[in-house]
Amino acid sequence: MARLGMPSLPLLGGLDAHALLCLELGLSFVELNMNLPAFHANALDRSALLAWKRQGVDFTLHLDERLDPMDFNPLVAMAYLQTGVQAVALAASLELPVVNMHLPRGVYFTLPAQRLYLYQAQPEPCLEALARFRDEMERAALGRVRVCVESTSGFTGFERQCLELLLQSPAFGLCLDVGHDRCTGGQDGRWMLEREGRLGRRHLHDVLPRRDHLALGQGEVDVSACLALAERLGLGCVVEVKEAQSLRDSLLYLRGLGKI
Repeated sequence: MARLGMPSLPLLGGLDAHALLCLELGLSFVELNMNLPAFHANALDRSALLAWKRQGVDFTLHLDERLDPMDFNPLVAMAYLQTGVQAVALAASLELPVVNMHLPRGVYFTLPAQRLYLYQAQPEPCLEALARFRDEMERAALGRVRVCVESTSGFTGFERQCLELLLQSPAFGLCLDVGHDRCTGGQDGRWMLEREGRLGRRHLHDVLPRRDHLALGQGEVDVSACLALAERLGLGCVVEVKEAQSLRDSLLYLRGLGKI
């Protein structure tokens, strides 16, 4: 069976509350979202995290969703680069195997006929900055951590170029978010499955039109098929809902399917 984990729940509390719920529900790991103040690299209690690992709770990290090493302002880009490197170095030191991240789309200008994304309009400095980010993250990973880029709102052609650049490093992989992919018509999933050897993580939640991050069984996602693929590829799956009750409902649904 696929290895299941839980996300950070914004109303739950800190590390101890998440680890206790993970144990209670019989899950394998917690994905710590570094947007939350308690899970910043400087705020995490390493000794507490290691103590929970000894009790059977594993952890992975999710980088701040605003992290953008391609920002045109070099001071801002450097701060994000250092933030990413710090997180990956922390993961390597604590044996946290996966660090998840979003690919930044950047600022756009609204023109009469289109949105003009500045990174696509001026790609050269962006790709140069992203290559530096890739290399620094690979050095920090020490061969122990995979940085997985998550599917979100449908990758553009330029964003796929960025992904190919990152995937030149063995430290980088892909995270297929099943719910997000359903919302975008499956375009990212098809692209990622052509590179299934680079998949390192799945995010699993249900969706309906204009409603995302639903408990499993409350929407249109073929959960059984998603879990079968994750099991075949040996991928951990984060049941990525946002509230404890939705997580409990999701696990009840999985038990009804005979998946746990």
